[in-house]
Amino acid sequence: MGIQEIRKEFTNKNELSQNELLILHEDFINAVSEKGKFDTIKEFYNYKNYKKLIDTLVSNNYCKVSDFILPKLEKVHFIETKLLNRKKAVTMFIALFLIISGIIINQVTDENNANSFADTSKILIFFLGIFFLLRAVQDYEL
Repeated sequence: MGIQEIRKEFTNKNELSQNELLILHEDFINAVSEKGKFDTIKEFYNYKNYKKLIDTLVSNNYCKVSDFILPKLEKVHFIETKLLNRKKAVTMFIALFLIISGIIINQVTDENNANSFADTSKILIFFLGIFFLLRAVQDYEL
């Protein structure tokens, strides 16, 4: 079975043999290491498909990797880590924006004319920011 057929079977969520999964894994690593990044979601070599392939390999205990692929695998892992760190950095910036917005809105609004909805929304904005910040910091990899 050719690599195009294996990709098609994998995309259609059909069951693949151990050999086919390993061939697809090697093809994926070669493609991503050559490009230096994952494709967009519309193309095959995207992060979602890579994660699904790795999960399938790990769940079926097909983790045998040759020494030939190891340097390329390290490069793909570096690209994956960079992608995830970028997502976590964006989450941190959003969290800091929400926290600062909550503090500014709390200081600027008139306390005498405030109703319970306004007070609740100020508190929710602030704590939503805290939640996003803690989540991003917890998952952030250096």
